[in-house]
Amino acid sequence: MPIELISSELAEEAFVAVGDKLDDKFGKSAWVKPLYWTTVILLFSGLVVYYFW
Repeated sequence: MPIELISSELAEEAFVAVGDKLDDKFGKSAWVKPLYWTTVILLFSGLVVYYFW
């Protein structure tokens, strides 16, 4: 049984907060959505590297 370091609700709230903050700060620019997905990928990559390191 894997140990859950970060609850799924906490991760979801963090991603929503990042998306809302980017939307508030930069508006509906075309580059904001790729920036959001880049942030998500970097965060998950960091968690995976930390977990398996």
